[in-house]
Amino acid sequence: MDRKKESIELEAAEWFATIQEPELSGEQLLAWEEWMSSSSEHLQAFSRYQDLYKRMNQLEEIPLPDEAEMTADDYDGSESISEWLAKQSPTTAKVVPYPAKKRNSIWLPTASAAAIILAVLLFALIPERGHLPEVQVYETTVAQQREITLDDGSQITIGAKSGISVNYSEQQRNVVLTHGEALFNVVSDSDRPFVVMAGKGNITVLGTLFNVNRNSKRTQVTVAEGRVQVVSHLNGDVPGNTPAQSAILERGEQVGYTMEGQMGEITSIESGMADWKKGYWRYRREPLQSVIEDINRYSRKEIILVGSNAEMLMFTGTVHQNQLEEWLSGVIDIYKLEVSEAGDKAIILRKRQ
Repeated sequence: MDRKKESIELEAAEWFATIQEPELSGEQLLAWEEWMSSSSEHLQAFSRYQDLYKRMNQLEEIPLPDEAEMTADDYDGSESISEWLAKQSPTTAKVVPYPAKKRNSIWLPTASAAAIILAVLLFALIPERGHLPEVQVYETTVAQQREITLDDGSQITIGAKSGISVNYSEQQRNVVLTHGEALFNVVSDSDRPFVVMAGKGNITVLGTLFNVNRNSKRTQVTVAEGRVQVVSHLNGDVPGNTPAQSAILERGEQVGYTMEGQMGEITSIESGMADWKKGYWRYRREPLQSVIEDINRYSRKEIILVGSNAEMLMFTGTVHQNQLEEWLSGVIDIYKLEVSEAGDKAIILRKRQ
């Protein structure tokens, strides 16, 4: 294992221990969210430690010999155990087998020795094993959608090429949207607010239906039912202090905030939130760059828009997931874009000068 991977494994183990603390500070949660969302390798490493912990927690203790067995034991170490056992009668020799169902290796195939040792130490030091919040990581690939039902009955539909981590306990219901888009249908629980962290902000609800779309430039929150609070933190703002910006969204409202934490105005939306579940998107004066990021989650070839004036291009219209090539052809003509291809992996668009 190279040093970079070893460092990631160690960081994952440390974060796994940190996230088990019963009362995490807002600063810790945001730091964990940023670490998880900064690299898919971080997500995968954290997921491996989650799996390792679950398997270690299921190990059964090997039964120790009782006093009578200890007294009857005359093995002196002068020969191998197998030779000594061969000389014993069936009534005097006893072997305590390790449970067969537990013999599978629990070690991480990609973890270094140092990371494994740290994981074992963390396992031993974390109190009250078996009653800790369990963090689950879910990811989707290009053009894949996935629906999951959480322990409380809340449902999440994960959009294509997206990732979330779920941290549930008796005190909290936390979800991190590390990248992409997800639709949340939350079961009401006044004692455990449901919090979604995405970028520089978090969304808090008691029970509602809402959508969160996160790309490289901004995070957008849209409410279909119920009421949510959106809080964003500007770069340098310390979570736990007075929120930099806050908004309450009602049914049919939407707000976004940038990757720096700057929140925009609340706007009303037409019916059709989360149309991506139905196979299309509808946009009204949306930056073309943001539209392309949505489409890239469903496109076999990545579309890249470059150029100093690319951010000024706005798009209004409907895009169907099964007609991406036709849409792209139209966009190239309408915006007079130059096209070049990077093999079979990417299509590069540039505004003609």
